Amino acid sequence: MATKRQVERKLRELIKRLEESGSGVRSSLAGALPESRIIEVAVSDLGVSYWTELADGAMSSLHEGVPDQHEIRIRVSSDDLEVPLLGLRRRAGQDRRELQRPAPPAQTGMKRPAGGRLNP
Repeated sequence: MATKRQVERKLRELIKRLEESGSGVRSSLAGALPESRIIEVAVSDLGVSYWTELADGAMSSLHEGVPDQHEIRIRVSSDDLEVPLLGLRRRAGQDRRELQRPAPPAQTGMKRPAGGRLNP
């Protein structure tokens, strides 16, 4: 299980990654969600919630606690939150200490044709 501190760090990292993304990404997000949205992330195994406001394609700072209201609610375990942000993958029943980065296509038996799509 990840710690509360690790979860907070990963959520702040996610907010920062969106902040550092290109203006096209934020503009696209603002177009898809033109109205302000409160996003709550409930971390079930730690019994804690965090929230942020998504407005104009950007997220505000991270707040601990349950917001008065939310338009989007995400329930996640601390380990499952940590895994995608690290770019790792986990098989069912696999402990987070056993996680490994995905192998490059050449090591998985996949061939990359000239068009760039992977074929088994």
